[in-house]
Amino acid sequence: MIKKILLMAVNNDRVNGAWEEIGICYIASYLRKKGYEVKLIQKQEKEIDFDIIREFKPDVVGFDIYEVSVASSFRVAKKIRELFPEVILAAGGPYPTYCHEELLMKEPLFHYCIRGEGEYVFWELLETLNHNKCLKEVKGITYIQNQNAIVNRPQELIGALSTLPLPARDILRDNNLKVAMISTSRGCYAACSFCSNQLFWKKWRGRDAVSIVDEIQEIAEKYDIFSFNFTDASFEDPSIDNYSRLRSIANELIGRQLDIAFHADFRAEFQRNADDELISLLFKAGLRGVYIGIEAFNDEDLRVYTKIATVEDNCKVIEMFRKHNISTSCGIINFNPYSTFDRLHENIKYMKQYGIAGNIEKITNRYRMYKETKLYERMQKDGLLNAGEVFSEVGYNFLDENIGELADYVTEYIEGINEKFNFPFVVINNFSENYISVVRHFYIKAQKYGNEKSSNVIMDFINASEALKQVINDANANWFYNLLKLAESGWNKGTAREISEKMLAPEFINDLANQYKNLSKKLYIGLIRSDKRFVDIIDGF
Repeated sequence: MIKKILLMAVNNDRVNGAWEEIGICYIASYLRKKGYEVKLIQKQEKEIDFDIIREFKPDVVGFDIYEVSVASSFRVAKKIRELFPEVILAAGGPYPTYCHEELLMKEPLFHYCIRGEGEYVFWELLETLNHNKCLKEVKGITYIQNQNAIVNRPQELIGALSTLPLPARDILRDNNLKVAMISTSRGCYAACSFCSNQLFWKKWRGRDAVSIVDEIQEIAEKYDIFSFNFTDASFEDPSIDNYSRLRSIANELIGRQLDIAFHADFRAEFQRNADDELISLLFKAGLRGVYIGIEAFNDEDLRVYTKIATVEDNCKVIEMFRKHNISTSCGIINFNPYSTFDRLHENIKYMKQYGIAGNIEKITNRYRMYKETKLYERMQKDGLLNAGEVFSEVGYNFLDENIGELADYVTEYIEGINEKFNFPFVVINNFSENYISVVRHFYIKAQKYGNEKSSNVIMDFINASEALKQVINDANANWFYNLLKLAESGWNKGTAREISEKMLAPEFINDLANQYKNLSKKLYIGLIRSDKRFVDIIDGF
């Protein structure tokens, strides 16, 4: 009889371990409601304590897997299989949803893949196994039978999200995290050609404002958390009725006087109907940082991605949020198989102008494909997929070979610096985008405390941080611009290396990362000395 379930997310250097993997938290809560004993583990691969797993003695282990965590998840799964030969292994999340057949055929470690929303599917699988029922009746799973992959029909979407229990917060508690993840909706109203949302969630469904703020208030009071990240694909959905749902959430937060800071994702066309009154309302409610799905700063790529927004929308939405002192981070897909030099020039021009180039990942980022998306199907039709290879999110060719060489090189060079100096670009990106939004909230708190000294300490940090960000923004942009010119005239890797060592030397990047760390230490000491109320607030950030 299956009773004990272990749900795992294996972090690595490309997975943000500061955030809960909210999907397995929802599944854990649902399975507990159904009477199963569930343990949650989210750790770096090297930090996983197999003695704890041995002590728990799970009957089933479920892994939440992304393409970037495939290798580390497989290594941990192999170790668990060695320790517990009889354990049942299941894989869920984005990668197993789109590559379920390949995963099972390539790696015989796993018995089942769970596709899409996992709550109902996982429970029905467990019930079927416990009662020796037919696996063919379990919707949403893929499994191997007689050396063939059996793909069962998909599970219907969960209609009302309010019927689900709130997600378990074991990971938040056990890992002593400082940011809680909040899912207010699933799905998206847009239909971008590259995005997996339409395949995974199918349609938009949202929770009501009261239940959302109830959850936030409970977490704030129980775990002393003030920072929240809304996981919604696009927080403004649905845009009907003058963003009435968005306004309801903001007003509910304000009405309860919750002193929180939150981060949310928006689409660029949001600015068409949003006004200063709405943005001020969101800021008053606690909105301190936004991630905007811009993707490109040229019309041709925006059409490739079937974006609703225009380049004008992209510029105006950044300016709108920054006008209200809300930190902005932008999603950019700089490279795709149809990229041209003119498009790349437009992208880097605007990225430099708006300070986006300060995050090197925006420059190196390329389209990562998901099967069955419109862009994947177009590439397949155009013969751009790498033939005969195991599926990879970047397993495609560029129409312009020189651009392909450039894309490969910038990724290789940045990864080399990260490996040499313990990921300085990750440090820079975290400070310049994630940390700064939290610090801006510290400033508001200092103003409320009436502590001028604390306010000055925080503002000194913000000004120094912005100055550093400008330095790295210009350096990254100028480096890429010169590599672009090289690729246009005929790619030469040796010359590319000379340009890189001159314009973006590893030691230079490492020094900038250390400057950010020193600024953080100075902020920490300054706040503790000026107001002891900041001790618990900033500890761990």
